[in-house]
Amino acid sequence: MLVNAKITEIKLPKFIPLFQGNYSDFSVDWYRVVGSTISFTMLINIATPHIGSIVGMIITSLKRLFDQKCRCDPKKTQKKFQEDYENLYIGPQFLIEIRYS
Repeated sequence: MLVNAKITEIKLPKFIPLFQGNYSDFSVDWYRVVGSTISFTMLINIATPHIGSIVGMIITSLKRLFDQKCRCDPKKTQKKFQEDYENLYIGPQFLIEIRYS
């Protein structure tokens, strides 16, 4: 918004691109250019924090699938020890202070 705003009362050097834009007021063109950019940035900020969790769930599911030799039966496992089996199938600790902050 600061780059695209045109405010003639503020005099800044030419090498600082703030307040030297094309729009002195909110108009249809402002909404088309600046408003759509801000909206798209907000949509990206909504989606990106969840990508890590989704990728982690996919990787965990693939590890379980390979452990079962591509069968969907959790009783058929290649794990020799109970601790290894629990680490694969229980999952990470649920930190409520991080998830619901």
